[in-house]
Amino acid sequence: MIRIDEEIKAEIINRILPGEERYCFMKNYKRYIVVLFCFVLIPILATAGESSEEIEERMKSRLSAIERLKNKGIVGEANSGYLKYLSTSQKKIKVVEAENADRKKIYTFIAKKVGATVDLVGKRRAKKITEIADPGHWLQDSSGRWYKK
Repeated sequence: MIRIDEEIKAEIINRILPGEERYCFMKNYKRYIVVLFCFVLIPILATAGESSEEIEERMKSRLSAIERLKNKGIVGEANSGYLKYLSTSQKKIKVVEAENADRKKIYTFIAKKVGATVDLVGKRRAKKITEIADPGHWLQDSSGRWYKK
């Protein structure tokens, strides 16, 4: 069973009440992603032999490093739902490889659960990532063209 801090629960409840302005969500979207991950994806992954604590810890430990790489323009969010190096000469970075490996696990579990393909789950996730991406981050549109948000 996953325990969620009472402060986080209160914040979630306050944020979803009617009348809350949209900018509040956008300002704190990273928290919501973590909470969504905790409620939806971690229980799915936990049944696959990985503990939710391990996954949550990996996710938390990688987030700031990935954000820095995105802010520097080293990686962008591909239309496949994975991080991609923006330069072909870029050396592989362990944190990016680890993130993509975990994303693939997540997409695989979701695909099995809903009866879809892993590629389709990744593409749908890429659309959501595009909506919540920070200004200045590189994104790939459905035709494969890269653009800066």
